[in-house]
Amino acid sequence: MPNLGDGAKRPLRDAPAGSRVLRDREKALAAGCDAYDTKPIKMRRLLGKIKNLMEK
Repeated sequence: MPNLGDGAKRPLRDAPAGSRVLRDREKALAAGCDAYDTKPIKMRRLLGKIKNLMEK
């Protein structure tokens, strides 16, 4: 772990996973994607998103 100078240490991946996912989602939607999903892919969730997109 990196030393912060005052003796405190923190993991390299300091940002919560949720905030990283939100940034990735925003980037994908801004680039023109219709939807965004995360890994691991869950078939029921994926099929639900496809169904919603087809109903639009």
